[in-house]
Amino acid sequence: MLNFFISNKILPGRVLYFFISIWLFLFIMIPARSQENLPVDSTVLTPLDSLSSDSTVEVEVIDTILSEEFPDTVLIAGPTLTLPNPWEIVSLQGKLKMQGLPLSPSLKLFMQKDSLISLSIRAPFIGEAGRLDISPDSIIVINKMKKTFVKEGYRRAMDSVGYSNLSLGDLQQLLLGQFFLPGIDLYEADLDQLIDIYQTNEADPDSVSSLFNIIPKGEAELKDVRYGFTVDALFRPLMLMILPLQMPDSEIDINYNFKLDGYDVQISYLDFHRDISLTLEFKKPEWSGQAPKPLDISKYRQLSFRDFLRNIQ
Repeated sequence: MLNFFISNKILPGRVLYFFISIWLFLFIMIPARSQENLPVDSTVLTPLDSLSSDSTVEVEVIDTILSEEFPDTVLIAGPTLTLPNPWEIVSLQGKLKMQGLPLSPSLKLFMQKDSLISLSIRAPFIGEAGRLDISPDSIIVINKMKKTFVKEGYRRAMDSVGYSNLSLGDLQQLLLGQFFLPGIDLYEADLDQLIDIYQTNEADPDSVSSLFNIIPKGEAELKDVRYGFTVDALFRPLMLMILPLQMPDSEIDINYNFKLDGYDVQISYLDFHRDISLTLEFKKPEWSGQAPKPLDISKYRQLSFRDFLRNIQ
């Protein structure tokens, strides 16, 4: 069995490739695509500041662009946002599931508030196959099996894809299944000035079965990305939809499923050429733990992002 996995490079090969692909598409690969000369589709949302006064390109408001996922509904006052308790350290364990994989690799996620995200992928019979470390300074993806890594500055990566307001803390809330607005301190924010809330079903707005669509506005908007949430009556995100304006044929969906013993995070990237999806199945968070030991990559080979992906296919 061990020889089967190693000889066929199922783990870390396919697992690392698809897992890292999604993270790179989210934070790194979009700028490369954005430099291409993409055809203009008059039905696609175009950045308002890129249009001249006599532009013939039809500009759609986000309510229309997201109409399939965020249908026209009644604007309401909405539910009351219950902020999570402050935390400093959290540890999660779980599994990564993806169609076509014979087994589900295990995951270990450690986060220190606003300081570190460390996600370890562990394969049966092999141990740690790869790691993703994100700090306020850098994003590092490591392939232990091939002894290669790729590294990018965190702020440079965020700025280049239009997520300039997205902080490390925002990413942590995303992984924890908590509502967030990029770069906004929700403890101090006036939500009435930052979001519009639309009820999506016919339940009483005060009912626990109510669902709401959240459309950001004002300071909560991002320059090159449109996004919106669907939340439940507890303001827990059920879906986050991301539309990169510089890649009009692409879409990123993050869906959450909350359970008694944990929660699932399904991440999907779709465009005309790819349909990549995986699910992170996490157990209940433990609000304690120790940071993983830093990997010694002094003897590892640093690659570009594209070469890194080619290297692990």
